[in-house]
Amino acid sequence: MMMGKRRRCVFLMCVALVVTCALNDNVVLAGVTIVCDRTFVVGRNSTCGYAGVTSAGAEIRFLDEDTKRVVASTAIDVTNTNDEEILELELGVPSSLETGREYELAMYDGTARTYAAKTKVKVVSNESARESVASAKTLVQVETDKPVYAPGQKIKIRALVADIENAALIKQKDGATTCVIEVKDSMERTIFKKSDASLDVFGVATVEVAIEKEQPPFGWWTVKAEVEVDDGVKISIEGGFNVEEYVLPSFDVTLDASSMPLYALSSKSENVFTGRVQSSYTYGKHVEGKTKIIFKRPTSWSSNYNYVDGGGFGNDVPLMEPAFGASEEWDGSGGSSSSSSLQTSDILYESSWLTLYGGSATFVASISKSILEQSWSQNLEACAMVEESTTKEIRNSTILVIPIIREAFAHQTFRSYQSPAFKPGLPMKHTIQLSSDIPGAFNGTGNLGTLDFTLSINKMNSYSYYGDSNAQTISAQVSSSGALEIEFDAPANDLSCCASYEDETNYNYVYGSSSQKCCLQGANVQLVKNAASRDFVRKILAPAGDDMSTTELDALVPYLSVYFSRDTSSAKAPVESVVINAQCTSAETCEFTLASSKSNVAFAYAVVDAEGLGRGVLESGTFSLSSTENEKTVAMTYSNIASTSSTHVSVAIWSVSGSVYSETYLAGTTSDVFLVPGTSVSLERETEMAFPYDITMSTNVSETNVVSTGTDIKFTIGGAPNGARSYILAIDEAVVIQSGGNTSALDATTFLSNVYGSRTNTLHANSETWPCDTTYNENDIKLDRVTIISTYEIANYCNPSSLDNGGVGIGIPEVAFAMDDVASSAPVQENMIKSGTDTDVSSSSSAVRTLFPETWLWETSDSGSFEATAPDSITTWSITAFTSHPTQGISIMKNASEIIVFREFFISPKVPYSITRGETVEIVLTVFNYLKDEDLSVTITAEDVTTNAAVQIGDSKTLTVSKNSADSVTFDVSPTVLGSIKLRFSASGTTTSTDSESKEYRDAVEKSIVVNPEGVFKTTTVSKVFRRSAEDASETFTLNAFPNGVSAKAIKDTYSSFITVVGDIMGPSIQNINKFVQIPMGCGEQNLLLLAPNVYVAEYLNSANKLTSALKTELSNNIIMGYSRELTYFHPSGGVSAFGPQSDKSASLWLPAFCSKGFASAK
Repeated sequence: MMMGKRRRCVFLMCVALVVTCALNDNVVLAGVTIVCDRTFVVGRNSTCGYAGVTSAGAEIRFLDEDTKRVVASTAIDVTNTNDEEILELELGVPSSLETGREYELAMYDGTARTYAAKTKVKVVSNESARESVASAKTLVQVETDKPVYAPGQKIKIRALVADIENAALIKQKDGATTCVIEVKDSMERTIFKKSDASLDVFGVATVEVAIEKEQPPFGWWTVKAEVEVDDGVKISIEGGFNVEEYVLPSFDVTLDASSMPLYALSSKSENVFTGRVQSSYTYGKHVEGKTKIIFKRPTSWSSNYNYVDGGGFGNDVPLMEPAFGASEEWDGSGGSSSSSSLQTSDILYESSWLTLYGGSATFVASISKSILEQSWSQNLEACAMVEESTTKEIRNSTILVIPIIREAFAHQTFRSYQSPAFKPGLPMKHTIQLSSDIPGAFNGTGNLGTLDFTLSINKMNSYSYYGDSNAQTISAQVSSSGALEIEFDAPANDLSCCASYEDETNYNYVYGSSSQKCCLQGANVQLVKNAASRDFVRKILAPAGDDMSTTELDALVPYLSVYFSRDTSSAKAPVESVVINAQCTSAETCEFTLASSKSNVAFAYAVVDAEGLGRGVLESGTFSLSSTENEKTVAMTYSNIASTSSTHVSVAIWSVSGSVYSETYLAGTTSDVFLVPGTSVSLERETEMAFPYDITMSTNVSETNVVSTGTDIKFTIGGAPNGARSYILAIDEAVVIQSGGNTSALDATTFLSNVYGSRTNTLHANSETWPCDTTYNENDIKLDRVTIISTYEIANYCNPSSLDNGGVGIGIPEVAFAMDDVASSAPVQENMIKSGTDTDVSSSSSAVRTLFPETWLWETSDSGSFEATAPDSITTWSITAFTSHPTQGISIMKNASEIIVFREFFISPKVPYSITRGETVEIVLTVFNYLKDEDLSVTITAEDVTTNAAVQIGDSKTLTVSKNSADSVTFDVSPTVLGSIKLRFSASGTTTSTDSESKEYRDAVEKSIVVNPEGVFKTTTVSKVFRRSAEDASETFTLNAFPNGVSAKAIKDTYSSFITVVGDIMGPSIQNINKFVQIPMGCGEQNLLLLAPNVYVAEYLNSANKLTSALKTELSNNIIMGYSRELTYFHPSGGVSAFGPQSDKSASLWLPAFCSKGFASAK
């Protein structure tokens, strides 16, 4: 069950060391330029590009950041230096460098015997780099035999370790023989850990874990599988399941909303919802009873503000049963709640009770605009409840989340605070990705039409927009995914009043003076509400928007504006440039297009690996714009930039010569990160992923797959190659219902999605580095593309040497563990279950049914064929399988198979999970008669078959059950002993017709019930700490939980005890160390409270030799960040306060003491 996804971050940047010098050639180079990777991997060479290096003895050196000592160096070959060519060298990174820390990378001038420029770079372990590759090549998956467990049950776990060879072959991991499997309870305590779980030759490990019977922690438990590959690199996955006390449901409730819009429109006078409620037993027969429909505000406060998935069924948030009380609590009146009731109730609409016919009922719900306006939430929740007629059992459907649409679409951005750059005289291009809470709004095919925008240019020293009277209109085509491109040519500055950097920054002028400056400061692009926007809204609402008025449609068109902002520091550059496009149009053609504000300029470029693997520069070169050119497209060599280990690259470009060259300034730009297709790891579409072969499952039973209890069934796995091993799982459909629709089986779609995610190494093209991304304007040289350290000024520059992390975090999706819904077959139809099947389901056998497993099959088969006997549960079994072959790979069944176990006459006692000793409980027993033509007279008895006869039960009962119907009786049960008791219920039914010979039908069922003691459960803990010395390796001591004797109120036969021995007093805390390690933030007090645990955790783990390099880096980063932040709250007096001298008149008394202690420990 996939519960979530985790991302691993790799920090990377490129570094360019720039030094200027004068050359005697006709072309004047902009100095010495060396481009390397920001991240270096110990023991691995990294490619650097360089140009203009003529100094003999020139070297690239790694310097110790503290001592400035040279720890490594690589000589630069200057013999073949060409002024117009970028050369490359292999920079050696010795294994002696300490990983997880920063060094200074310096360019040493051998002639001047000094360092021309320096910058900080990060050195990571080979393990970290290998981990990036390993995560893209190794997939770990886990399945359990169920998604929910009760106390005392066993958890069965399979871990699958796969190796992704390519898009067509996913196979078991070669060389992996063991894995680690760990189970933690809801309190995050390790319950089970096997460090050497054996992987078979097919890549699968299997373990079992028992849950304690008495008082286990209820809630979400986690299971983690981890495998070590490639010399210490560890790939893991974590997911979970619920532990709770439960009784399996006998029927399910489905709210079918396929015929209604899965959203509410705030602008409509009335929203009408039409749908159907369907209810069926787990074996496919329809439920008789009644239903009620509820539309309400979200069940939790958080869901008022956080909408996750538009219009989907919230399978992981089922309502507790019963959600709204029994039927007699309702007044039976339908309609919308009044405004007065809204003040005391979350219910917005409540239907009357509707009778189920054939297990279904149709409803029409109406919610007025006035009612909707009183809901502050972003969503509505719809739920159906069904009351079964025989047992009066009430069950609810899963919640249908219905978004309230107040705006039909919005501007989706990950950098809402950052404005795209405005550069006068250059073509501007900005991608807008639209998002919508309307389900499926941007999931179609073909374009969705156009949207119109007005373009206004903002001019210095003017509060009005230049050209407002003749504002330009921009039309942008919206793709099926909701993406559109804003493109326009920015006008150039008027050189008569804006010709320099000083002009762009000089706001001082006399009103009306002829010296008034006119520099352009930005451009505003704003969406227009017109016929085009209304048509666009209609398309994404179709067909719901067809009958909406112009006013209603306009109300759903959002205010959408993008401001292109001028960063005046860019004006210092002698030439400005933008990358219009950088892409690979095929597996052979890659190119980028640069537009320049000036002609007759030479540029250098370097294509840099953007996967954080330390490969550095992949290709470099130079190109020139002639005196008549302001734009050029440059081809990149596909074979140079393609790789088997990375798929994303970026291009750094800077001016190196020409008529506009300035020896005091460096000008450049960077492209977005883009995908290089066609490599063994790059996939443009998830649909490219497929299993090497497809498997199916068949049985020897009828096409309806309906059998009687005790039937022997032969299963055959088809499609797998000879020599493959099959792993089979069959779960009771009632367990899936109990878990809210989740299943624990491996799912083919989810598996392939995880494979696709691990292979694409998806990067967001506009990721940024904190804190360098906090500027309002978009950087010319983006820090997730290239970092330039220079002795000369650079536009929009944030010095990465001031950063602790040194780079941008680029997310590489890790395998996510999921127990997603298994793709099910078509719903069971009523006519599928009939006596005319190949298997006799009349079953008049008197055998007692005792076998009610929640997981029927947890099997392996090397032949692809196996046999099993249908258990005694009257239910539907969902059967899944996956196969593994040593050389031909892994495959998972794409659709679950089903086996329905059924009898025409049977009984179903509804027993509770547990009873308290001494209390009397009423047990409802339902008799089902699915005979088509015969009414039955049925006699039911109940008896205690526990060895010590510990239960008092009422007398036998008799009733008449009509054909194709059900009826119920009740028995009073009063247990007298503790533990588990077993009750047997027997029924004998005879036909009542006088036209033919009487027939007899029998059924008997045994059920167990847990009997708990009366009173309140209490626990007493006694601890002892002792230290073993070298001389005395043992110590004898007594632990007495009741030193004053057992209380007289204690209940006899309820005592139990256990002993836990921990070798490290801090051991339990270490298991949850992530709870202590947090990034310091907030005011002076909050910052210290988060800083201190980082300090003391580092101190303890270091002394215990348990501080890993990864955790050391994280702790160090947190401590430095917290230290730097705390300094901002210091007063000139040396004291510190919660909000600093700007807000607090004086320093705090106790905060400096706390601060001093924390700083001293962190030193």
